[in-house]
Amino acid sequence: MKFIEIIDPDLVAEIHPAGHTDRQFPEGEIRIDTHDQRVCDEVWNLYRVAIRRFGKTPTLIEWDKDLPSLSTLLDEAQIARNFLINC
Repeated sequence: MKFIEIIDPDLVAEIHPAGHTDRQFPEGEIRIDTHDQRVCDEVWNLYRVAIRRFGKTPTLIEWDKDLPSLSTLLDEAQIARNFLINC
C-alpha cells in the first residue's frame, strides 16, 4: 500500500473500484482488471486506505461486462458509500 502514500492527493479526482480475475500462467499469477464481478475485500481494503489519504473522493464502481442485477450494483454502491461515511 506504499504506492498510495506516494500519490499526490491533489491529483486524485475520482476512485474507480472494480472486480477482477486472477489468471495462472507458467510464470506466475496475475490479476486482470476485468470489471466483470463484485469488488473483492482486498480491493475494498485498498479503497479504505485511499479515501483515508485522499479524503471523500467521488467514486464510480466499474462494471463493464456480465452486468448483474440492479440490486447487486446498488449493493456495491452502498458499500462504497459506507466507507466514505465511516472513514
